[in-house]
Amino acid sequence: MSINVKLIRESFDAIKPHSAEVMEHFFEVLFTGHPEARGWFKADVSGQQKLLLASFSHVVEYLSDSKHVSDYLRKMGVRIVNHGVNAAHFEWVAESLMNTFSYYFGEQWSEELNASWIAAFAFIAKELQAGISADNKKQVEQRREEVKASSLPELAHQVADGLFKKAIEDLMNSQAMQKAIQDKAFEILTKAIESQAKKMISEVQKPDQTK
Repeated sequence: MSINVKLIRESFDAIKPHSAEVMEHFFEVLFTGHPEARGWFKADVSGQQKLLLASFSHVVEYLSDSKHVSDYLRKMGVRIVNHGVNAAHFEWVAESLMNTFSYYFGEQWSEELNASWIAAFAFIAKELQAGISADNKKQVEQRREEVKASSLPELAHQVADGLFKKAIEDLMNSQAMQKAIQDKAFEILTKAIESQAKKMISEVQKPDQTK
């Protein structure tokens, strides 16, 4: 289904003189059909009405420049996801806008106009979702890099500890270390025997105080 850019622009231009009323009707339809959507906006939605109208005006104006509109919508997708909006919610907005447009066009809302706006909203939703997906992927990659960075010191410590233990094990198993241990043990044993012998001799040489 292709987008009839000329028809989209002409129909949107026809709505502009009544933009405030159209936006009010849109929000009424959206909130009636999907009360949860109120959480996306402040209590006073007048500011959001102007922003939404400005965004649509920009998209419609540059609709023939797919590269520009795609970049614009993808950046918008990154912004709106921070407000808890996801792909399923795009359908709510598109549905409410279609109902609003058909209401104001009345009998002039033709099948061709309906098909063109459906195609336009499908394109908008696709690009918004692409922006959200790209941002999610970016965040995952950033988190992965953060985990890697935070793990490096721990990994380095584990490697160093392993190398130290291996070095100690190799040293303890070496012939030189075994001989050094034997020599030290012999030295300690010899000193203990000498000390015990001196003590025994001293006891023997003590004068007999019972006489």
